[in-house]
Amino acid sequence: MTLLPGKNFIADSNCLIYESGDDVTTISYIVKGSVVAEGQYGTTTYNTGDFVGYKDIYTGFYSADYTATAGTELIPLVADSPDSLV
Repeated sequence: MTLLPGKNFIADSNCLIYESGDDVTTISYIVKGSVVAEGQYGTTTYNTGDFVGYKDIYTGFYSADYTATAGTELIPLVADSPDSLV
């Protein structure tokens, strides 16, 4: 799935937004709902107010599969390197 930076995304069902091993191009802010990250280190749930994928900027690839739960609203932001966070 490709999230468009600056354009709100609302998941109508559980939706894989970032796949483990893919290059980091965006991170997302959770406006409403939750995102579940499943990777080699276990499962983590991110909730409203959290950023998703920001830790992965330092390695350059997503370290887990990130799945937005139904009804989750995200704002994707361009972020392909640590410098892009400034």
